[in-house]
Amino acid sequence: MVDIEERFFERGNPFCGFRVPIVTYTYDDHEKLNLDLIEIIDELDAFYREVKKDTASNDDGSTLTKSILTHNFNNFNIFDRTEYDNIVKFKDFVSKCYKHYIETYTQFSLDDLWIQCWANKVGKFDYLSKHSHMGYLSLECCLSSNYFVKAPGHETYTRYYSPLTINKNEYVYTPNVEGSLTIFPSFIEHDTSSNRNSNLYRYTLGMDVYEPKQYQFADRTYVKLIE
Repeated sequence: MVDIEERFFERGNPFCGFRVPIVTYTYDDHEKLNLDLIEIIDELDAFYREVKKDTASNDDGSTLTKSILTHNFNNFNIFDRTEYDNIVKFKDFVSKCYKHYIETYTQFSLDDLWIQCWANKVGKFDYLSKHSHMGYLSLECCLSSNYFVKAPGHETYTRYYSPLTINKNEYVYTPNVEGSLTIFPSFIEHDTSSNRNSNLYRYTLGMDVYEPKQYQFADRTYVKLIE
């Protein structure tokens, strides 16, 4: 198995205690993969800016970012790009990481899970505001993740916030490392630091994994997580 770094956001209060696993997995062969991802992301970015210009007004999942790819997160899936061998290998890695997370930290079933994978290309001064990928706690499998592709020439980070209203400003701090995949429950709010570089972009992937009965797929481009 790959390198794994566990973080547990937890409180032991008997009335409102919780323990949330936020787990980071390292992809060893990320240099080659990330070059392909940047090529794919730049191609998609150009398409939505030049061909589908009107999509800049699409819902951005409350991230309040200027990234046009984030505004189109449900219109494409990185895992559809199977003409790239590195994408096929990466999907296998992601599947194994989700399998480990589900079997180790949850009681969810691995049967019939589907994944959406989009890109965020964040420019000068921009960042992803506090948001969650699902606005409520579900008893069925709803897990999200982010994969860090390329830094904008300086360190950036992601903050994962307490699920309780009374602790809503408490967070777990996670530095962004190229080649790292971090999995967390979809109801956890999170945000990112800003891109302070005027010439370089911050490249990341976002992912959601759901059971079909939990989510409507008519407006999404999900693919099967484990074939």
